[in-house]
Amino acid sequence: MCEAWDGAVKLQAQIEGRVIAQELAPKMAEEMAAKMAEEMAAKIAKDMAADMAPKMAEEMAGEMAEEIVEKRLKEHKQRLKRKEKERNKKVVYNMFAKGYPQEEISEVLNLPFSKVKKWCKNFSKDAAVEMA
Repeated sequence: MCEAWDGAVKLQAQIEGRVIAQELAPKMAEEMAAKMAEEMAAKIAKDMAADMAPKMAEEMAGEMAEEIVEKRLKEHKQRLKRKEKERNKKVVYNMFAKGYPQEEISEVLNLPFSKVKKWCKNFSKDAAVEMA
């Protein structure tokens, strides 16, 4: 009878094991599927990044080159404006020193009268500083 009882206990354990396995199988399958999906997504993302990297690098290099060119162009324009202002100021000073009226200087150089007037006002101070 002991053997029969052991057999019955084993059979009951097998049945319970199968029931537990049947209950756990869908959950385990779902977890495995989710893990596989994550791994596949990561691989696809990695492959896409590898494919896109050269193009993105090229685009970034192009953008950086454009920014550098724009910056240098802006700096060049600023230097030209400064030089033009300095040249105009010298011409105004020379003409004013030779006795030309401020209105005429403004017309000849096509500069606003207010600017010529301001520069001529500072002429004596600036000339004294330049001569010292």
